[in-house]
Amino acid sequence: MSLNHELSELFRTLAAIMEIRGEPVFKAIAFSRVSRILENLPIDIRAAVENGTLEQIEGIGPHSRRIIEEYVRSGRSSDYDQAIASIPEGLIPMLQIPGLGPKTIALFWKERGITNLEELTRALEDGSLKGLKGIGEKKLEAIRQGIRMRAQAAQRMGIGEALPVAEQLLAGLRALKQVQQAEIAGSLRRRRETIGDVDLVCASRDGASGAQITSAFTRFPEVSTVLGEGPTKASIVTASGLQVDLRVVPEENFGAALLYFTGSKDHNVRVRGLAQEKGMTLN
Repeated sequence: MSLNHELSELFRTLAAIMEIRGEPVFKAIAFSRVSRILENLPIDIRAAVENGTLEQIEGIGPHSRRIIEEYVRSGRSSDYDQAIASIPEGLIPMLQIPGLGPKTIALFWKERGITNLEELTRALEDGSLKGLKGIGEKKLEAIRQGIRMRAQAAQRMGIGEALPVAEQLLAGLRALKQVQQAEIAGSLRRRRETIGDVDLVCASRDGASGAQITSAFTRFPEVSTVLGEGPTKASIVTASGLQVDLRVVPEENFGAALLYFTGSKDHNVRVRGLAQEKGMTLN
């Protein structure tokens, strides 16, 4: 489960880099498709590599299979490392800003030499982004708002303030007929004193659509802003400025998902290592 998620994020970033570099559009489309496949894959991708069934997964071509196989066996991808090294390192974090996509980031980089968030903030303040083709004041204001939202979401909140908000959202999820079970995960489940964001994990009932669950979640009264919404994940910001990420998984993957998204990262690495020592995988 965790490895599937890691690889999904890797391919999502590769797709963005292709767009930023101005590569032929089919490359970004292919990587994005593989990212979605891995995110929704009901089997452990490590097992597929080890038992030779990776090529049976529809939609994953030879190039992507090589990337997956290398990552599964070594924990790294030479293709990914080369792609990351081909653009300024400050561009990738800018993808986390709501309203700012790869094409706009590429435009700012190539036309104004902007390579990180600090330079982008200065350019928004001094007006040097005005006049760029396709970038009007409405777009610039949306980016300013996105930066403010990201900064607000990055601020840590005390557990006493975050827990009631999370429990309200959790109660709303459990009340949905499409949801089999739902729990708080992440640092809040580990009862850290301060919380950066909240992670929720829920299992869908048989035949239920993940898109129905995330759609309902993003319309809860506690939601102030929707950062993203898809069939397996939704991210929102509450009125109190707390970012909440929801993951939707099949019922059979709920335990592994709850373990992984509760963390911590070091704990997950250790547990995965113990499983490998016993010839087992986590899914």
